Amino acid sequence: MTTIEELLPWTCWHHPKTGNYYTVIGMAINSTNGEINGELGVVYLDQVNGELYYRRLDEFLDGRFVKIK
Repeated sequence: MTTIEELLPWTCWHHPKTGNYYTVIGMAINSTNGEINGELGVVYLDQVNGELYYRRLDEFLDGRFVKIK
């Protein structure tokens, strides 16, 4: 399992299920009302289409993404 210490900005990651590659931009705090307010997440960039995504930290670290060395 990946650790939060590996989530440095500008590191490259692979999503084996989709085959896509991403660049971590940084961490973000969810600022919505309700239960998920204050939740930490990862902002990352699709290396092909340039779209930005946000995913909860626990989902990003659960093995869905593999850091490219």
